[in-house]
Amino acid sequence: QIYILNKEISNIDMALVGGHSQLRQASEDEVAMITELRAQMETAHGSAFGQFEIVGLTSQVVAGTNFQVKIKVADNAWFHVKIFRPLPYTQQPA
Repeated sequence: QIYILNKEISNIDMALVGGHSQLRQASEDEVAMITELRAQMETAHGSAFGQFEIVGLTSQVVAGTNFQVKIKVADNAWFHVKIFRPLPYTQQPA
């Protein structure tokens, strides 16, 4: 059964099932995972970053977790990175 308590549902903050979360700050665990990947990102970019500040991220649970991360790498430059973290039992790296 579905009960409608308020006809104005546009203010309800709901995530789409199977979709990405709202933009949020990274947890300590997520910061550690992303920081571990910094060298790979710098290699892909072709040079070292002047700074490395995680601005925010979204996550999506699949057969693991997909992350879309915005990272400030210089005063006027950001990296948008997609990371897949497999389920722990697979013993696969992010």
